[in-house]
Amino acid sequence: MKTKLLFCVALTLIGFTGWAQTSETIRVKSDQQLSVSDKYLYPQFTTGTVQYRDGRTVSAKLNFNLLLREMQFVNPPRMDTLTLDQEYTIRHIAINEDKFVHDPKTGFMKVLGDYGATKLVAAQSLQVGNVDKEGGYGQSSGVSSIKSVNNLPTDNGSIARLSMKGDVVYSRRESFFLVDDNGVAYPANRKSVLKLYAKRKNEINDYIKENSVQFSDAADLKKILEFSQGLN
Repeated sequence: MKTKLLFCVALTLIGFTGWAQTSETIRVKSDQQLSVSDKYLYPQFTTGTVQYRDGRTVSAKLNFNLLLREMQFVNPPRMDTLTLDQEYTIRHIAINEDKFVHDPKTGFMKVLGDYGATKLVAAQSLQVGNVDKEGGYGQSSGVSSIKSVNNLPTDNGSIARLSMKGDVVYSRRESFFLVDDNGVAYPANRKSVLKLYAKRKNEINDYIKENSVQFSDAADLKKILEFSQGLN
């Protein structure tokens, strides 16, 4: 299994488009670092299974890095934290009761439901929301929040956060997608549902009007997908 070693734990991503919800925010003081529990999806690395497209199955201690949107594992000999490489060769990953699939543009996404030919998935991330400028006496002032962040691209495609003066506010976000039988991911919206269930457009349009479906809400998405699957 080829891997790529992370060069720095203080890496962050910004500018990811299409996020639907922000579940929580985390403020990190200028003299502190983001905690491990905030940076990862699970509180600790847990034994999971990587299923490859060629039929191979590999078990490892896995966790999803929300900051980098990368699946990582612990390398036993030296206990290094490494990132799975060549994600396109992976069919899916299982951690506890959760299942993840990969999309070239969006990365690893958690499966929320399987509806026959369509899967509902969630892309999750931890992003920089604000950087509070450092005021007098080295204290951070919320009134001077700025949106821009000094950053530097790294050779693994991530964004390295440079030294910033002031508190950093992170937001934990998720966005929903629909994945078809061919593994193609579509934004979870009205257009995508109608495309995936093209033969039932009229019934689905009626359902959307009658139920005021919110496509940014996981519960509403599950209901409309259950309805659409039932039509078939």
